[in-house]
Amino acid sequence: MKCLLITVAFVALFYCSESVLQCYECNQGPDPCKTPKNCSSEYDTCLWVKLGEQTNVYSCWKKSTCDVKDIEAHFHIGTFKYKCCNKNLCNSSPTTMAGSIITLGIASVLTASTLLFR
Repeated sequence: MKCLLITVAFVALFYCSESVLQCYECNQGPDPCKTPKNCSSEYDTCLWVKLGEQTNVYSCWKKSTCDVKDIEAHFHIGTFKYKCCNKNLCNSSPTTMAGSIITLGIASVLTASTLLFR
């Protein structure tokens, strides 16, 4: 019984504790951001915005304002691409994500060929 109470208390502690979303946060040129930030509790989404050809913005954001109208008003720009997501460090640029997928694919092929030709 004592073990059960300790287990319940342990689970309740982790269940009640609020996890903090972590997003990349940078205002920079075309290179991907590598600076993680713990978002404050009011921000529940990560944002990536491409402003023109040379500027990427990475930030914590509110899901309720993650739409074209609100982003356009915030950045004062008419043409942009954006992505909102709500997993830790999910706001890497699509270019970075494509590069990761290609790298993973190459690694899988190399691993498979190594196993086949043993």
